[in-house]
Amino acid sequence: ICSGNGLAMSALYPEMRFSWEIKSVDALFCNGLTRFGDLSKEGILQAIKDHDLRFLQDETNLPLLSEKKFSKECVRICVKETRQMKNIEDLLDFFLVANNETRRNVTGLIKEAINSSVKVAHDVLVIGILEYLQSDKKN
Repeated sequence: ICSGNGLAMSALYPEMRFSWEIKSVDALFCNGLTRFGDLSKEGILQAIKDHDLRFLQDETNLPLLSEKKFSKECVRICVKETRQMKNIEDLLDFFLVANNETRRNVTGLIKEAINSSVKVAHDVLVIGILEYLQSDKKN
């Protein structure tokens, strides 16, 4: 199905609505061994782009979200793609309470949020993140 007739495996599943679902199925069936963690990371990033933060409620995502580098990428994508203070606050709030590992990284994540909002030249977000920081939720 993958190479013979040019059809993607995901073409068999038209009910898939997210691009990450389609890519994940195609990767799984057409590229041999694909790491499950990579599919989950791609799915989380796509969900952020889609303004859907429900993945924060699923405890199975906690190990991925505890990775310092990946959590920074999540914050960066949230700022650049959504540009919505509510989403940024929800993401940072999650990192504050999820576990000790994510809590240790919060200062760096807030810095990442500020840097990303400066890079996209969004003054309202910069001010919003600074106000979030001022609210002193870390204590």
